[in-house]
Amino acid sequence: MRLATIALFCLAISPALAKTVSVDLGPTNRESGLSVPSAGDGANEPAEVAGRPCRKVASDKSGYLYVQVADDAFHAGDFTVYLTCDVFDDGPRLLTAEYDSVAAEPTLATKYQRGPGLVLLGTGKWVRRTVKIEHARFGNGQNHGSDLRLAGTCAVARIELGDEAPAGFDPDRPVPAAELTANQVKIGKGMELTFGNDADANAALLFRAFGVTSVESYVTWQSVEDAGKGQWDWSRWDRQVAVLKQAGLKWVPFLIAGCAYATPKWFREGPQHHPYVCLDHGKPSKVESLWNPALKPEIDRFLAAFAERYRDSGVIEGVLLGVTGIYGESIYPAGPEGGWTADLPGPYHNHGGWWAGDALAVADFRARLRKQYASLDKLNTAWGTKLANWEAVTTFLPDKAPNATAREDFVRGYEETMTEWSRWWVEGTRKHFPKTEIYLCTGGDGAPYLGADFTAQAKAIAPYGAGIRITNEGSDYAANFAVTREVATATRWYGTFCGFEPAGTVDEKGVVARVYNATASGARQLHYYSPNVLDSPEAAGNFRRAAPFLQRRQPPPPRVAVYLPRAAWAQDPQAVGETYRIVRSLRELCDLDLVNRTSVVDGVLKSCRLLVLPTGDFLEPDAKAVIGRWVSAGGILARFEDLPIAGLSQPTVHGEAPAHWRLLVGAAGDEPFLFGDWNGPEMGREFPDPTVRKRWSGAAPGVYVPVVSGQPVSLEVEVVTPGHALAGATGEIRLDGQVLGKLRPGHAVYKLEVAGDRLRKPVAKLTVAVTGWRPSEKEGTTDTRLLGIAVTRVEAIRAGATGEAVVNQGLTVAIDRSKLPVERRGRGALVQLPRNAGSAEQPLLQALLGPLARELGAPNLADDEAFDHVFATRLGQGRLWLNMTDQPVERAGVRIEAFGIGLGGP
Repeated sequence: MRLATIALFCLAISPALAKTVSVDLGPTNRESGLSVPSAGDGANEPAEVAGRPCRKVASDKSGYLYVQVADDAFHAGDFTVYLTCDVFDDGPRLLTAEYDSVAAEPTLATKYQRGPGLVLLGTGKWVRRTVKIEHARFGNGQNHGSDLRLAGTCAVARIELGDEAPAGFDPDRPVPAAELTANQVKIGKGMELTFGNDADANAALLFRAFGVTSVESYVTWQSVEDAGKGQWDWSRWDRQVAVLKQAGLKWVPFLIAGCAYATPKWFREGPQHHPYVCLDHGKPSKVESLWNPALKPEIDRFLAAFAERYRDSGVIEGVLLGVTGIYGESIYPAGPEGGWTADLPGPYHNHGGWWAGDALAVADFRARLRKQYASLDKLNTAWGTKLANWEAVTTFLPDKAPNATAREDFVRGYEETMTEWSRWWVEGTRKHFPKTEIYLCTGGDGAPYLGADFTAQAKAIAPYGAGIRITNEGSDYAANFAVTREVATATRWYGTFCGFEPAGTVDEKGVVARVYNATASGARQLHYYSPNVLDSPEAAGNFRRAAPFLQRRQPPPPRVAVYLPRAAWAQDPQAVGETYRIVRSLRELCDLDLVNRTSVVDGVLKSCRLLVLPTGDFLEPDAKAVIGRWVSAGGILARFEDLPIAGLSQPTVHGEAPAHWRLLVGAAGDEPFLFGDWNGPEMGREFPDPTVRKRWSGAAPGVYVPVVSGQPVSLEVEVVTPGHALAGATGEIRLDGQVLGKLRPGHAVYKLEVAGDRLRKPVAKLTVAVTGWRPSEKEGTTDTRLLGIAVTRVEAIRAGATGEAVVNQGLTVAIDRSKLPVERRGRGALVQLPRNAGSAEQPLLQALLGPLARELGAPNLADDEAFDHVFATRLGQGRLWLNMTDQPVERAGVRIEAFGIGLGGP
């Protein structure tokens, strides 16, 4: 999930005698001790850029510019050298350089050692950059017998290597100050913009030019005390602090202990080591169990030693706490197996699941139940069990619980233990850092098996003046909103603060979406891994345009909220995905809060007018009582229940059906065409082209197909059918009940001819007969969704059709509001909505926030009334807009560029 920072660099090299070697690049290279091969992954081509001959990396064929150093200049030694490149500045970015470095036993890593970054600011001009390279071997260890390479697309006119610094070179200021000032990005005052991980002097300058306020480092316990207890070594972090001070940047040390990669070898392999054990397989991890009593004193000692050295350095912007789990988030181990976290400790058992199988976890669970029930008889009554003694009480997988009460007792205890562990970490850190900003690192989507109740964590740490950094964002704004908004709601309500971090890669559109989410959510801090922004000119350019909107603001509390039913999530893991699907849909129409039992009991509904329950009447008793009083006082409660959809909605074709219609399932705009059982959109890894989008169906999926009555049509349906889906099912493909063909296992494109006399209505219903199956049961994964088949495309083509297909358009679904059950309760109301409404869900939500809310006395709940991937948040001075489409749009007199942000309008 969290990525090690990719440092980007350019190279230099060094001989024992004073010498300089060079190459001028162009149609014919002029070599003087350096040469640039062109082959394989280093293919390059002659070019003229801005009037200057050069060579460019052939980006469609390769990704590197390799450099060979003449053996009579520098070869198989230990050199300190200076690399100078005349490069076209198409940044802003760091141009990565990797060199063959000194090593007792050369490895792939040492042959491609990363060096300092070559800073490009995006001036659109030729620039000269110099960097210092130390401990270069130059043993021809790279591809094509080369000694170094520049990584990424670049145009280079000249390369020099020498053992003396060029005249005027300052390693602390490798870029002219005037260039930095002219290309400075500005963000809002008081906003924290953090890039990870670590920075050399060159990277720090580039970060500063991008408005970055701080750099994050993974300061693990292992990194400072691996040699033995009390044998502290701070040299690595002393160097980092010096670089940041020189660049005028602050530091966010990510203080991590307990994770397998963050624990010193002497502790991990010693008698005090006590790892998590999973209930799924009964196997230990190498991550320290939070139930380990020997761990707390060591963590406190680590925090104290770090504080003594750096607390008063003046460089710390805030500390981030990595308390457990695989990477450091306040969640239990959650996979994936292998990866970089196993580099130091070696491979270890690691997956998403339930990690309460060690003896200390069992003892803690037993103690909690003794306190809760007081007597074994009361526990047996509640659980429907006949346990003979307390020693018979143990932890269990939730789906093996004696009954629903036992399941809730276990899951709640599991989560409360993580909350208490997080509170302990924050309390201890505050003791050592009485005035420093503290962030608790958390992650995931709130699924119970992860153990993180975000609202409970925010409440627990707020008395210590600490906030939360959540590490789960990607590139899709609605998805980011769904998994971060509970943290934003809870930290605002409990009077603290939050920050957002990506789980990994972010594309050029996601760079903009994340800026918007931070400002619209009232976040104080936004974190990027530097490659998210700097690895492509498109991402860097988008960030430059979006950065002025990165402001430290606190929008007014939304008037709409969704209740996160953690008790329901414990009983039915599928409810997590169902909840977030509704949240994503609602966000198209309005800004909203995400609340749960804890915040509701504490009064968070004070400013709310509409509360949505995604999973029926599944409410914890104390929250149910509060919500009941809130409704009587004038609130509107909208509850999704198992109601029939028939008669409530009607699909309607816009004019005549397209002659060539295509539905890209899983892509934007597919919802109106789907009915029955479907899961959310995702990448189509099962298909020949894994970049396509798809959805998994459930057991009874359907697609509305726009047709012309009486006119024949050719259908194409592209699916992947697992064998599980055909077990006990006919696999029949039907259109309006008439069999057209049968599914067969594997990937297939079904071409089906439909006679005109079979088509009697403008909208036909395409269905398949499959058996629902769960990957957790059939394939041993943690995926408990009910799946059927994977569908990526459905097409309908009439004879003689010409021109481009109409994609994901041509159909609307109308809602008959008179058939929605509405019950007045005091001054408020209960509205019942059908669950899994398919194509009717979006118009249902539009009706709920629009005319129905107005009729019930709650006007103006919608901030933007269309499902068009344009989003709005109300601020004090107007609305903040996000356009996630590829065309400019206008809203309330404000033009918002494609994949851009705008501000204005009432």
